[in-house]
Amino acid sequence: MSASAAERTSPVGSGGWVLGACMGLSNVLGYAFVLIVSRSLGPADFGAFSAVNNTAMFLSLPASAFQVVVAAHQARGHAHRSGIGLALLVGGGLALLTAVLSPVIAALFHLGSPLAVLLVALMMPAYTLTGAAQGLLLGHRRLPALACVYLAISGARVLSALVAAALGAGVVGVFAWLLVAAWAPALLSLWLARRHVQRWRRFELGLVQELLTSNGTLAVLLAMTSTDVLLARHLLTAHDAGAYAFAGLFGKVVFWGTQFVALTLVPVASRGGGRRPVMGALGLVLGMGLLGSAVVAAVPEQLVRLLGGTEYLDAAGLLLAFTGLGTLWALCQVLLFAEMARGHRALTVIALVATAAGALVVLVTDTRTAGGIVATYAAVALVVALIGSARFLLSRGEPGAVTTAAPTGSTVP
Repeated sequence: MSASAAERTSPVGSGGWVLGACMGLSNVLGYAFVLIVSRSLGPADFGAFSAVNNTAMFLSLPASAFQVVVAAHQARGHAHRSGIGLALLVGGGLALLTAVLSPVIAALFHLGSPLAVLLVALMMPAYTLTGAAQGLLLGHRRLPALACVYLAISGARVLSALVAAALGAGVVGVFAWLLVAAWAPALLSLWLARRHVQRWRRFELGLVQELLTSNGTLAVLLAMTSTDVLLARHLLTAHDAGAYAFAGLFGKVVFWGTQFVALTLVPVASRGGGRRPVMGALGLVLGMGLLGSAVVAAVPEQLVRLLGGTEYLDAAGLLLAFTGLGTLWALCQVLLFAEMARGHRALTVIALVATAAGALVVLVTDTRTAGGIVATYAAVALVVALIGSARFLLSRGEPGAVTTAAPTGSTVP
């Protein structure tokens, strides 16, 4: 199946812009969720909540891989590979693993009880099922429906935070409501994607290798965009590390705000589509990043005062640098998602080596300035973006052998 003429000329159609707007609103709701929970729990309990929540985010990484892999197969006409059965199997396995590790996690984070972690375990199947259903919607270019799922996920979390705050719930109570907030969007997404599901009980074990590859790519992307904050915390003073983390949010705004471009590229890239859609997506992301940089450069202190208050004014000088870094991250995201859709791994390995080298440079040179850390990670992202772009310019844009193989009978009933 070849990409349509519209897909060849524009990386994002009207549905893509709807998805982008809704994902932007979803990010805003995500910040609102953090604000509500932090104020209702207080510093001590919020620290415990954050530790468990971050653990849940790491454990649920396969959900994002399901979205990419299932979308790629659906776009190529592999209708039988819905991934729903495998998502249920993987989600159950993650739930069991989380439950087994709950006493260790509770002791590590000084929770006093593993109950909050056990509630997280019950969320795992919801996350993987949602990821598979999102992949079905994305693969069939049902972008408005996919946008509704993103809004439902963030909206449910905000609603759960409001209810927990109104009831005066503690950490365990918040996660109890988050359990409801995880399953409600999962059921909605499955209902929206119901007509694309064929024999959901089939455990598509043929997808396992691709899921592992995609998980690896997403883990590398996470490392590329987050380890700088950890190094800043280790190397800088407490005040400078706080300013660094605040300024870093502006880079994440560009990174997450342009993710819809990478997502809408997946169905096109999975069918080949040549170089044009990828280069068009890169151009769109670069344009959005430059626009964000122009806004930040014009009013940096005003943005800091508005969003963080006067105690973060030291971060004003870093905003433009972080916006540029976020743009480079967003370019890498487009290239890595396109490679995932085609079943390629080379750029993931390059990104892993470059990120490890960048972290080593920061540690070995004992960088004690925020600007030095940002510059090092910008160099890492620039190298990955340039190599990735060159690979697409020199290639014919065909899918990899792994993901384009004809369906086999390797599934288990």
